[in-house]
Amino acid sequence: ALRSIPGLVTLRPADANEVVEAYRYIMELRHQPAALALSRQPLPTLDRSKYAPASGLARGAYVLGDAPGGKSEVILIGSGSEVSLCVQAHEELLAEQPGVREAAVVGVPDDVRGEVPVAYIVGDASAVDLERACRENLASFKVPRQFIRVDSIPRTALGKVQKHLLIARLSSRP
Repeated sequence: ALRSIPGLVTLRPADANEVVEAYRYIMELRHQPAALALSRQPLPTLDRSKYAPASGLARGAYVLGDAPGGKSEVILIGSGSEVSLCVQAHEELLAEQPGVREAAVVGVPDDVRGEVPVAYIVGDASAVDLERACRENLASFKVPRQFIRVDSIPRTALGKVQKHLLIARLSSRP
C-alpha cells in the first residue's frame, strides 16, 4: 500500500547491507517523504563478494546475480525479505529445472501470511514437477503457492518485469 502513495519513496531492504544503503539514500532526500520497511525476521546478510553491491539499492531494482555467461533462463524477483528466498531458490533449484525458459516469482498478498510467493513460468515445465522439486528442496513457506504458465512475462520498454500485471492476472483468473 505504501508504494501507491504519490511521491513517497518506499524502500524494503533485503539485508543489513541494504539497510545501510537505504539510510544513506534517505538522508540525501531534502523535499520528499520516505518510508523504510524493515523485516522482523532474522534475514541472512548476502555475500556481496558473490552478489552485486548493495549500492544498487539507490537505483531501485537491480540484478543481484546472473547466470553463468549472462544467459538467464529464469528470473526471480523479490524485495525486502523475499530477496533471500529468491537467492536461495536461484542457487538451489530453479536454475536446475529443465523446461523453464523464464520465470518471475512475486509476492502476493495473503490474509494469513501477509504475502506468499507465486511463480509465473514461461516454458513447458510441468507445474506438478516444479512443485515437487520445490517441496523436496525448500522449506514449505518458500514453495510458491501456485505455478502459473504464461506465454510471456510482461516487461517495460527497459526490460523491468511488471509485477503488478502478473498479480492482476492472478486476480482475474476464474
